[in-house]
Order: sequence, then C-alpha cells, then structure tokens
Amino acid sequence: MKKPHDSKEGIVGTVDMGEVQTNFSFSKDRGIVGTIDLGEAKGEFVYLKDKGIDGNIQLGEAAAKFTYSKEKGVFGTVDMGGVEGEFSYTRANGINGNFNMDDAPAKFTFTQEKGIHGTVDMGGVQGNFNYTKEKGLSGTIKMDDVEANFTYIKDKGIVGIVDMGGAEGDFTYSKARGIFGVVDMGGVPADFTFSTVKGIEGKVKMGDAEGNFTYSKEKGVFGTVDMGGVLGDFTFSKERGIVGTIDMGEVKSDFTYSREKGIVGTIEMGEAKGEFTYTKAHGIHGTVDMGEIKGHFVYSKKGDAVGTFEIGVEPIEEQGVKVEISPLPQEPVVEVAPAPAIEEIEPGSVEDMARRVAKKAEEAAIRAEKALERAIEEVVEETKQKESEKETKREESKEEFSYFADKANIPIEKIIEEVEKSFK
Repeated sequence: MKKPHDSKEGIVGTVDMGEVQTNFSFSKDRGIVGTIDLGEAKGEFVYLKDKGIDGNIQLGEAAAKFTYSKEKGVFGTVDMGGVEGEFSYTRANGINGNFNMDDAPAKFTFTQEKGIHGTVDMGGVQGNFNYTKEKGLSGTIKMDDVEANFTYIKDKGIVGIVDMGGAEGDFTYSKARGIFGVVDMGGVPADFTFSTVKGIEGKVKMGDAEGNFTYSKEKGVFGTVDMGGVLGDFTFSKERGIVGTIDMGEVKSDFTYSREKGIVGTIEMGEAKGEFTYTKAHGIHGTVDMGEIKGHFVYSKKGDAVGTFEIGVEPIEEQGVKVEISPLPQEPVVEVAPAPAIEEIEPGSVEDMARRVAKKAEEAAIRAEKALERAIEEVVEETKQKESEKETKREESKEEFSYFADKANIPIEKIIEEVEKSFK
C-alpha cells in the first residue's frame, strides 16, 4: 500500500477492490470518497457503513450505479432509457452486462468507441443493437438475406419494420409466437412469420381465395393461391401489385388481385377471348366473346370448362326448297365436356353446379333439335303437297285446252305455254 500523503493534503490513500485499485480521500464534511477506473469508464464512490461502497459511473449516454463486494467484485446497474441492465467489471473482459427485452435475453458491453452495444436472441434469431438517448435501444436483425430494423420499447416490446422487395410492413417478437408481422402488398395486408428453419413465409387473403407465400431476395414474394381446389401461382411487386397465372386444363390464364376488384383474369379459348373471376359461391366463372355470341362459363378441376350461350338458327335448304325458320324459344345450350369417372360430388359445389347445368342444357338441346326436325318436316311436307296440287291442275288444264285446240285448229304447244305462264 502507498504511504499516506503529507498533512497538507489531508487523509488520502488507495483501496484494492479485487482487480481494481482506487484512490480515496477523507474529510469530515464528505467522509470517504474516491475515484475508480473501470478501463473504458471512470467513476466516483463514497463509503457508508450501511451501504458499503456506493458509486456512480457514466457508460456513454447511460447513467450507472456500482458497488463492490469481495465475493462478486465490482458490479452494478445501468439505466437505458427506462430499461435496466446489470453489469460487472473484470480487467480481462471489461464492462459486460445483460438484461431482458421482455422475454428476449440480451447481452451488452461498453466501450468508448461504440458505447453500449450488444446482441439479443429472438428465438434463435440474433439481432444486434446499441443504446443512445435519441434512439433508445435500436438495432438490426437478419431474416435470412433480409435485414430489418427494430427497437425495444418497454410498453410495446420488440417492434420493427421490414421491406420484402416493395412489400413493406411491421413485425414484433414474442417467445410464444416468435417473429411475426404484417406487410402491405399494394393495399392488401399479408401476415408473415420468420424462423431459421423455414425463412420468411406467410398467408394472404385474396377475397374468397387463400394464398401462401415465401420471400427471398432472389425470387421476391412468390406463392400459390387456392381457388376452390384449383391452384394458381402469384408474385408481388410494388409496380404491378399481385399478379399470377392459373392452369385451367387446356388453358393457362393470367390474373390480378386488388381489394376493389377482387381476382380478375383473362382467358383465351382458341380464337375466343374472355374474362373470369373467382368467388367461393360460384367458383371460377366468367364470360367469353365468340363474335356475336356471348358465352358464360364455369371451371372446376374435375369437370373442365363448361358454359352456356344463345343460338340462332340459319336458313336450311331441303330438297331444293329454301326454308326460313325463326329461332325457337329454348333454354341455353351448353357444350358439355366428356364426363369424368363417376365419383361422389358434394351437393352445392362448383362441380355439382356444372353437372346440373350440363344436364339441363343437354335436355334443352334435345328438345330444341326435335322441335327443329318437326318444323322442317312440316314445311317440306306442306311444300311437296302444294307442288303436287299444282302438277295435278296442270295436267287437267292440258287435257281441257287440248280439246279446244283441236276444234280451233290452234297448236297444242302454244296453249300449254300460255297455261304454264298463268301458274307462274
């Protein structure tokens, strides 16, 4: 121990606090007071019989208190904007401490260069943080190849923001649910979670359709959407919103989704173009433009695309006689795809509706065909009968005028010619 200073300086000395040697002085007014050097930080202390060593030290922008015991050495608490952490000091490791961001354990250290900084464990996902009076406890966390910012607020817990290639949103962390949040896909909210095993994955509701997606920097937001058992692929970008494709048997079609219009798509059936949408009640359904004919169709994975349209009847020429026939009143005629193998179909489903529409349309088509055949037969028979009656009258006239021709000495051919003109 160093010798005390001379009497002009009063009582001064040093005290050994484990690995830390400190200076102190004594006066009647202040008692025993001293200074302590904890490597990167310097503090002051007093000695009181009931409290022992009681000191204050500044860790950057955070005020801290410390004490000393022979068993624990130098240790204390630090206030980080209302969040309290505990620390200790050793010559080898410097000032190190820990605290909890709610149920996420955090570790920190202090240096003059970086201030208070450390790591926090969010269910196996490690975030880095530091403390300043202006920003509080704030940091970054890596969700695979996505870096997101977060802060810790005592009343709210860990909250942050994330940008998934234009899909921006908020997230939070809890021990029960891990990292979870909501991002905005062009006005469409989508829920997501992150884990080290599965990465970023989530769900998005597109009206009556449910979508699942994942995110990576390479592919962006990519997922599948279920339209009543028919799966479509979709992506999201800030410029285009939610866009995708769906496979309807022989046809692949494009679609978009917005909260205002729902799922809207285009479809090409050969040279005919149409539009479709999806609702839980009616499944995939739409209209197709076939020139002057407008068709309505539904699609199911089991029954393919079936639809209804209006038919007009063209003039028919039968045995040299052109017959004009007006369109007959009839139910819509449906072009029915080959029936699949018999299986149980849930009543009220899209498949059940398509099957019932097809059956009614087939019955209507048969009735219309028979009615058309009867009309043609009646017109043709009536035409034949009129021709027969005309022919009979011609023959009778020929015989009658032949008699008068002989008497009047007029050529029979001339008389027949005049008769035939009278029938035209």
